[in-house]
Amino acid sequence: RKVEVRKCLYLCENHEWERALLFARNAVRMKAPFYAYASGTISRMLLNYFNYPQETSGTGRYDMPQPDRILCNGKLPYSYIRESGWPDEKLSIVEAIRYNHFRKYLNFQSSGKKQNIVLLAFSISPEESSSLLNIVYEAFKDRKDVEVWLRPHPALHLENVFKLSGMLAKNFPFKIKNGRLEDILLKVKVVIAGESSVSIEAIACGCNVVIVEVPEWINMSPLKGIYSQ
Repeated sequence: RKVEVRKCLYLCENHEWERALLFARNAVRMKAPFYAYASGTISRMLLNYFNYPQETSGTGRYDMPQPDRILCNGKLPYSYIRESGWPDEKLSIVEAIRYNHFRKYLNFQSSGKKQNIVLLAFSISPEESSSLLNIVYEAFKDRKDVEVWLRPHPALHLENVFKLSGMLAKNFPFKIKNGRLEDILLKVKVVIAGESSVSIEAIACGCNVVIVEVPEWINMSPLKGIYSQ
């Protein structure tokens, strides 16, 4: 089993437990290379992905375990990480595997196929999601010409969202959708989101995207500051 492990490439995202694993690898002088890779998009506010130059150069107070190479899914994440001090020889630009299956929708002709539906895409944060729920509820609760769907993050507990929002899930007027994301996005006209990267998929599927900033949460949307007519 040890030989098999030595041949593996480990994909990590610069979280604390992954740094601990790198420490362990170095301590036993294991030669398996580690590649850091983020499966989705990276916002500037995802601070765990970035470091002080003293950390990356090894001149800081504490030694920081580093992967052998960082795989950046695009030019923008590459520039973000490079700015924080990572040397060029440790960086490579690759595609975001998570979004590859959406390529077939890039030329999607939405005319006549979209329905009068607004999708509220929750992030993993119950605090942000509850605030978004209150905003969208107040905006659409009396609208009879628009249908509103809720798309929860897979790791989000909806009961926490309703509790924080002060609402009851029973008899709630909006529908909860848990099916295939692309099937949902091909039907809706507008996607409302905070930091959820569903906004990226929504653009590929021809949706209009509205990013909402709420006071309860730092806006970590990958589309923050990007405007389009």
